[in-house]
Amino acid sequence: MNKRNLLACVALAASAMLSSAHAEDAYPSRPIKLVVGVAPGATTDAAARLVAEVLSKNLGTTIVDNQPGANGTIAARNVARAKPDGYTLLAFYSDQMQVAPLVYKNAYDPLEDFAFITTTVRSGGFILAVPESSPAKTFAEFIDYAKSGKKQMNYGTYGVGSSVQLGFEIFNERYGTKMLHIPYKGGGPSYQAAVAGEVDIVAGTSFIELLKANRLRPLAIGGSQHSPEFPNIPTLAGQGFGELVFGPVFYGVAAPRGTPPEIIEKVRAAVAKGAQNPEFAARLKPIAHDPFIVGPAETAALVRKGLDTYRPVVQKLKISLDN
Repeated sequence: MNKRNLLACVALAASAMLSSAHAEDAYPSRPIKLVVGVAPGATTDAAARLVAEVLSKNLGTTIVDNQPGANGTIAARNVARAKPDGYTLLAFYSDQMQVAPLVYKNAYDPLEDFAFITTTVRSGGFILAVPESSPAKTFAEFIDYAKSGKKQMNYGTYGVGSSVQLGFEIFNERYGTKMLHIPYKGGGPSYQAAVAGEVDIVAGTSFIELLKANRLRPLAIGGSQHSPEFPNIPTLAGQGFGELVFGPVFYGVAAPRGTPPEIIEKVRAAVAKGAQNPEFAARLKPIAHDPFIVGPAETAALVRKGLDTYRPVVQKLKISLDN
């Protein structure tokens, strides 16, 4: 290579670097697409739309793109394959990162395929509830009843391969019970099945009205925080379970791996700024959620902890689903 060609190559490389730096400085120069793996109207969708509003106000126009199916794996896989330029982001929920990659074939590796940006929102712990007709009035009584063998016990969930199913299987292993799994097409149908006495126990965060109407009876709550509505029911953490078993669902934002750190920081800062506004928390109150903001490293650590908790359960149950 002669001197003239060498200088031309150096100039081109420098120009490319300056162009890239300018693009990152100018970000965003066009609308951002925030992909969410559920249909419009779900709690996850509501949380994602609130985050989109925050990003639109504090960073740049952000549009929600619903891509439901296969417990969020379709949406997550599409984002993982997108160009890492900050214009395609994922509004994820904890099952999507901690459970779905373990149970769906050819899904994705959350810790390798994504650059985590921040968490955004979290729910309270899952409440374990039984039909009003159940002989169990307390968590301890339910355990004794389930272990007694007087009947074949079962539990209802919103689908195969969910964190709720895995939580009940951890319950089975801990107490030596043999409750059977009855999957339904969504949380609502499983709760109604419990009301009708078709299943012996369910776990959820969105049946408070059924509890207040005495159509279901609360026995315990996941995690370590007591329920504001039912402060006398025990926490599962207090019963020796880990924080993740029926613990709070958390939501967050991730980008494709390789997204420039400068863009990651701009998105993180915009979300953090929006979450400080009292209106953010007020908008979450009707869906019983709260602001929850931690940075990239802490978000990745939460995902890793979930994968480590659920992996042995998935392997034991040999759950493998097509997506």
